[in-house]
Amino acid sequence: EAMQWTKSGGEMPVATGAPGMSDEDKAALRKQMEEEIRAQLEANASAMADMQMSDVDRTALAQQQFNEDQLKLLEKEKEKESSPHITNLNEDEALSGVIHHLIKEGES
Repeated sequence: EAMQWTKSGGEMPVATGAPGMSDEDKAALRKQMEEEIRAQLEANASAMADMQMSDVDRTALAQQQFNEDQLKLLEKEKEKESSPHITNLNEDEALSGVIHHLIKEGES
């Protein structure tokens, strides 16, 4: 019902609230409820779009994100090779070389 009212642009019926509520309080409650319902509708629309995305589209999107991440890593590696840098050492080989700090001119 709430979706029909918001889609048609009409006002949603809201409970009258507690006895003694002022018109301003009722209007604020109505506005808050409408905002919450609109936010939920937007979240549902986004979820529906994700569900309707085909496996091919998901794979293409994941591949694109992977490629972008690989390019960023490659750029960092190139910068590390051409710039002075500090790398951590550790007794455990798995932890050695994990932290890299590039030393840039004019910065400390």
